[in-house]
Amino acid sequence: GCVTIVDSILRGRHEREQSVYRRLLIPNIPIPGAQSTGSGSHVHGMRTLMLFRHGKSDWTGDYTSDHDRPLAPRGREAADRMGRFIAKVGAVPDVAATSTALRARETLDLAVRSGEWSCHLREGKDLYESSAETVLGGVRAEPEETGSLMLVGHEPTWSGVLSLLVGGGAFRF
Repeated sequence: GCVTIVDSILRGRHEREQSVYRRLLIPNIPIPGAQSTGSGSHVHGMRTLMLFRHGKSDWTGDYTSDHDRPLAPRGREAADRMGRFIAKVGAVPDVAATSTALRARETLDLAVRSGEWSCHLREGKDLYESSAETVLGGVRAEPEETGSLMLVGHEPTWSGVLSLLVGGGAFRF
């Protein structure tokens, strides 16, 4: 399998710097229980998992719960840029699943619209306040015909998923 890490907080000024910093490919990391089928948009027959952290959220906004916290203007801009960038490098996923949290849904919506992605979209309750093990269970359950899967969600879950996939270590998005 192949894991792509997408962090929507763009700190670099140049697109080349952003691409190096934001798109980390870790080839040949087996995703437990996931099988390569050679269909869809597989890269050389590998299935691809992309972890996309939601954009910067608005801590000062008017919201009633963490689940309802929106994106900050900076997060909206970053999600918009990432959508265009992902389309430009030809990395639009077959399926994009987002956490039900408002900031994650907004991140995916902005990325899809700005990049003019054509992919299947869905929301997953198991991507909000979930464990890395739960997320990987969902990845394992993904139909074989899904060549590339993007998950839009949160920290510290994404760091935990990456740690499980590479056999340990500390990671921070």
